[in-house]
This record gives sequence, C-alpha cells and structure tokens, in this order.
Amino acid sequence: MKKLFGLALIGLMATGTVSAKDTTIVRKNVESSDSYGAITVKTISSTTFTYTCNSSFISTSCEKDTTKWSKKSESPNGNENVATIDGDGETRLDAIKIPEDIAVASITYDRKFTLYFDNPRYSTVVFPFSFKTSCIDKTEYGQNQIPFKFYKIVSYNGSSFVAAEETTEIAAHQPYIAKPVLSQGYENGIHYAYMSFANSNGCSYTLKKNYDAETDKFVESKYSFDAGSLNGTWNFMGTYEKIQFTADTKAGVYGFASAEKKDDQGKVVVKAGSFVKAGDNASVPPMRAYLVYNKNGFNKEGKPSPDGETSVASISDEDLPEVITVKFIDKDENGNEEITAIAQMNTRTGVISTDKNLWFDLKGRKLNKKPTVKGTYYNNGQKVIIK
Repeated sequence: MKKLFGLALIGLMATGTVSAKDTTIVRKNVESSDSYGAITVKTISSTTFTYTCNSSFISTSCEKDTTKWSKKSESPNGNENVATIDGDGETRLDAIKIPEDIAVASITYDRKFTLYFDNPRYSTVVFPFSFKTSCIDKTEYGQNQIPFKFYKIVSYNGSSFVAAEETTEIAAHQPYIAKPVLSQGYENGIHYAYMSFANSNGCSYTLKKNYDAETDKFVESKYSFDAGSLNGTWNFMGTYEKIQFTADTKAGVYGFASAEKKDDQGKVVVKAGSFVKAGDNASVPPMRAYLVYNKNGFNKEGKPSPDGETSVASISDEDLPEVITVKFIDKDENGNEEITAIAQMNTRTGVISTDKNLWFDLKGRKLNKKPTVKGTYYNNGQKVIIK
C-alpha cells in the first residue's frame, strides 16, 4: 500500500498508480501564518484519509472509475510549524523579531550562496536556532556529503585571523563564516547552493527568542577575542536587523558586501561575499555578521568604558594593519587540525582574497613569489605540491 502526499483523489486515479483496494492520502492545509520580519512561520494541519474501492473486479477497475471509491476513515495527524527565511527577496531586510521560542519541524533559508570550486567563497551567517550540520538537507545535491562548512574565528595573533571549522553543531545567536562545498545548481557561469533543514532523522528546531519588546532590544550575538599587539579586542557581531553605519560609528568596522562593486571604469573592486571596511552609510543585512575592532578602554561606539580603569590604546583606525591573513582550519579524517586554505583580508577594502599570485609556506608565512624549491605550499587558498 502506497502512501501518497498532497494529491487530489481524482488526480490519483488518473495516474494509474493505485495497486491495492485501499489507499491513503495525506492532505495538508495552512491554518495560520505569522511573520517575524524576514521569517515566516506557517502552521500546517495534516489529516490522513483512507479510501476503499467498492468494486468486486480487479484493481484496474478502481483506477479507471473514481465513483467506485468511498472514504473509509480519516485521522487527524495534528499540527506542525514550518519556517521560511527570506534571504534574497523583498522582506530580507526586515528586522527579525522573535518574542518567544517557537518549535518548528523544518526550515528553508532562501538565500543563494555562490561558490567557485577553484576559489573558495565565504559568507557570514548567524541563525536564531541551533542545529546539527547533519540535519542540512542533502537530497538535492546527489551526494551524502554535508553541503556547507562553518567556521568560527578563534584567535588573532597580531597578523592573522584563525578560523576553525565547526563540524558538528551550530549554536543559535552565534556568528560564523559559512562556505558552500557542493553545488545545487548552475546559473550564468556561477554555481550556487541554498540551505534547507530537514525534519527527518530526528532533527527538530526551535526558533529562539531574540527580541524583547519591552526594552526594544535584541539578544546579544557576538564573541570576542584578543587583538594581541593591537592592544584591544576584535568582536565578531551577528545581527538580526539591518545595521546602518555613519561617519561616527564606522571606525574599526568591517561589514559584509552582499553585491559586487565596480569603479567608474567598470573594474570589480569588491567581490560579492567579501568583508568591506565600512564607509559612510554602509550597511549589514539581517542574519549576517561583521567585525569590529575595539580599543582598550572604549566600547564599540567609541565611548569610554564604564570602569574607567582600562588603559586607552594609542592605535587609531588609520593605524590598523593594511592586510590581515585569514587561515581556515579543517579537521582531517583522523580528527587532526590542518590548514586547508589561506586568504588575505585587506582591511582598507575588506576583501578576503585567495589571489593566484599569493604563495605561503606551511606555517602560513607569505612568500615574495612562486617557490622554486620542492615542497608543499599554499596558493589560491589551496595546497600545492612543487615537484
């Protein structure tokens, strides 16, 4: 007996797929729909109907004559919530305000992530729910591999950010750098992938409260790490609302470029999916993240810290290093960490680049040119063996 979903009975008969005297149909109806900014949650009711064929002839008679079928039973299955997140559409810039926890069965994130297999692409993300990476839907990729990797910036050593792969669980309200590794489709010469979260294999989700209506404040979504010789801290900040920077608030801020930028001659100066040093009126959309450098003794708005005890760093926004290397660390099949990509972050333009002209040794030290000595190096973000 086959279980058929979302089909009208008359359509079922026309297909000629019924092979038994009884069959079941599950009908789903939208009972309600609630908007939380860029997130829509629909409550779906589900009822299972069982039909029986009253004909004494073989089952093909039932398939050809729908009048011989009658409803035998119906059984309500209850309600479930499904969530859709707008990442590219008209509501993508609407602030996401979730006033209380909401359990949902599945989530679709309609945001297109682009990828080039010969040049790693990275994007910032923050989610109002926790999930296991194994719960990301893999059915449309044709492979059992998890289609995305997520990295957390774990340290800064004075010249390099170190971003380590998070392999098992992603936490709510925690900003990450995401990298698509499988292609879901191909358009205009660019591979792309979307992110959906399945309701199979025991996966379930809760949209976590992120907004207090009484105080009109969002939950804090950030983590900090020491800036070393810069005498301050880096904050990686997630946001659930569009952040607009001004001349007063842009200092030390590096935001995410959602679109390609060109100069007057049509030359691409900032690639889509890169970090860009914030200028006047720069902005960061919801469910993205941005970097902020904080001097010791000052908060992120540039105002003195309340304790008044911390020494004020002498470094200014103009004194930040011109280029910061970003090292992406994955785990090999034995669980050992290894550098799998090295990129350059230009703090003037904010671009994370894996330029084909950039070469590094295995310790991440930049070389002046392509090496001639045999060995293993990094180029274009990947390992290269010189023989």
